[in-house]
Parts: sequence; C-alpha cells; structure tokens
Amino acid sequence: ESQVPEMRHEWMPPELADLFCHEAETWAADPGIYGMFGAGVCCGALSRAITVQVKDGDPHALKAARLWLGVNAYSGSAKSPILLAMARALEEMQEKLMEEVAYLQKKYIDDKEIYEKQRQGYISAKAKGELGAQRPEEPERPSRNRLIVKNCTIEALPEILAESNRGILGLYDELVAFPKGAGQYKSGGNDIEDMLKLRDGGRHSVDRKGVFIPVKEWSMPIVGGTQPDRIRQTCKRMDLTSNGFLQRFNFYSAREAGLDLDRPAHADFDRLADIVGRIYHLQHNGPVRFSEGAQQVRRQFRVWCFDRRQQAGISDSFKSHLNKYGDMFSEWALTYHAIESADQRCMAIKPEISEATAQRIYNLMTECLYPHAKAFYAEVIEVDSEITKHVRFLAGKILAKGWTSI
Repeated sequence: ESQVPEMRHEWMPPELADLFCHEAETWAADPGIYGMFGAGVCCGALSRAITVQVKDGDPHALKAARLWLGVNAYSGSAKSPILLAMARALEEMQEKLMEEVAYLQKKYIDDKEIYEKQRQGYISAKAKGELGAQRPEEPERPSRNRLIVKNCTIEALPEILAESNRGILGLYDELVAFPKGAGQYKSGGNDIEDMLKLRDGGRHSVDRKGVFIPVKEWSMPIVGGTQPDRIRQTCKRMDLTSNGFLQRFNFYSAREAGLDLDRPAHADFDRLADIVGRIYHLQHNGPVRFSEGAQQVRRQFRVWCFDRRQQAGISDSFKSHLNKYGDMFSEWALTYHAIESADQRCMAIKPEISEATAQRIYNLMTECLYPHAKAFYAEVIEVDSEITKHVRFLAGKILAKGWTSI
C-alpha cells in the first residue's frame, strides 16, 4: 500500500489545530480524522447563503461551502466515536431548536383553531352580504429548521430540506449506505440525480408519489466514514465513479488507532462547540472575496491542478476528481475563513479571505488530500483495473528479480 501523510498541525484550522492534535494524541487516533470531521461539522454549520466570489471580475461566480468529506479506514480507527464527538455541538443546538419549535407548534395549533372559527364567521358574514366583514389572517406554521440528519436516505430528504432555508449536514457512519438507498423505495423521480445535486445546491423540486415538493436550498454537506472493502464492493455493484458520486468527495485514509493515553480531554474542547455555534449565527454583507494575495494562491493552485491532470497514465475517474479541485479549494477556504471569523467573535463573516488562509488550503490539498486521493483511487477504486493489474505485475517482477532497470 502507498504511504500517505498524516494530517499535520499546519494543515488544520489554526484556531482548532491544538485541540484536534491533542485529542488525537490522547486517543492514539489519526489526527486527520479530527481534521476532516471537524472541518465538515463547521462547514455544515455555515449558512449556504454565505458565498465566496471565486473570480474577481465575475460577480456571478459564487460558491457556497458544501464539502463532502469521507474517512476511509478499517474498523479500529475510532472514526465513528470521533464523528459523534465532533458533531455533538450541532446536535445540542438542534435539540434546543426543536424545543423552541415544539413550543411554537403548540401555539400554532391554538392560533389555527382560532383562525378557523374566525374564517367561518367571515364566510358567514360574506354570505349575508355584510360589507364590513374582514378576512382573518392565517397563522404561519413554524418551520422545523433542522441542522443535522444521521444516515438519512434520499427518500426522506425532500420534506426535511423543504423546511430549511440554509441546508443541513448529513452524518453517515457508513457512507455507502447513502447511495445504496437511492431508488430502493421506487417512488418516482431520479434518486441518483437528486443525490448528486445536493453537492451543487440551489433551488430544486422533487416529485414523490405524485406530491410536488419545492425546496429553496437543495443542499447538504456530508461527512462520514467507510471501510475499503465496503466501498470497493459498492463501487462494483453501483459504479459510483461513472455517475460522479465518489469524485465529489475528499477522502482521507486513516490508520488504525493505538493505545490511548490515561489523561483527561483537552481543556478547550468546549471551544469547538462555541465556534460551531458562532459559525451558525454568522451574518454576511454580500459575497466573501479572496484578497489579492489569496487570489494569487488560488491561481497557482489552478495551474498545479492542470499539470496533474495532464500526467500520463491518469485514470478517467481520478481526472474527473481533479476537475472538481478548483471548487473544493474555494469551499475549504470559505470554511476555514468562517472558523477564523467565528473565533474572532465577528457578528458577520469577514469580507476577505487572507493569503495565509489560502496558502494553508493550498498546502492541505497539494501535500495531504492529493496523495490520499491518489492512493484511494489506485488501491480502493481502481484496484481491479487493467492498468493497475499490469503495474502490480511489473512491480512484483522487479521485486522478485531484483532488477534495477527495465
């Protein structure tokens, strides 16, 4: 197997890097699991109304943060408990919101009964020709604006997203459960197409069993884990590369956890909850922009991506993944920028992404996520491809014969 780098402190959000590395050391887990899941939860807390203008001269080139992040590791890596720990802040916020919704729902039921009686009186008065009759105002049903869903199928999402104007975060203990659920209820519509559009966002409508459901923000960042064997088998059955599902993810391959240390959790662990809460409440005054220095880094990254796509022997599926790196760069940068704004207790997200943030994302994607993606496609997705078989055969011959040249 390829040697891939563990996520380092300097690639993580500086506001949370100490916490993530301390927790990883305490539990002897791969720090990249904290880095990936922590960033994913922060991305999920950010309203999709907050966007970054990717190109200086194009006010329509706007991108919201909808990262799809996966940790690929065998059982024993501690990815599931880490995912739950990272998402706890959003879950607690959602519980409070649901308590408020429950109160408003009871009030709505009472107001609705009063409205119906007033409406009957209005209809009766109109029928009698009373000129002074006034139509009562119907009460507005409170929306159940959820923040997070767990292991949710595409079948259940339309009604949930229809009541959310900012998008939600999808958590998956096993990522392949999401595409495997597409179409299993056969209720009409194109589940695979609907699933892929979650990465792009925007208005969407779904027709379920003859019921038309309009959604203002069809959007869902996703974080979750998977195991190499499971995703390999699912790819064979469903061909998740040809429809572009896997290429929309950043995958990180984590090592097995070791022997944890006998010490308490990080004293600042509540800081993550505080930052997540502040990200959720961030306001905005128009699109965020890249600073001049950050824009230069983004352009350098585009050149870097172009060069990698031109390499000989690169597979079509991996090239398709690299084609999405430009948008991913902007989404990662906006997520890190939101963390910075929240940590500085800004009411509104800061108007410019700094060069330092852009450079951190450049390093993260070129030095960490790219090697992980390259190994993931070679050893998990394309392990049975003809090219990979020939390369493995040749490598075996070289090792067996001790050849120094061919």
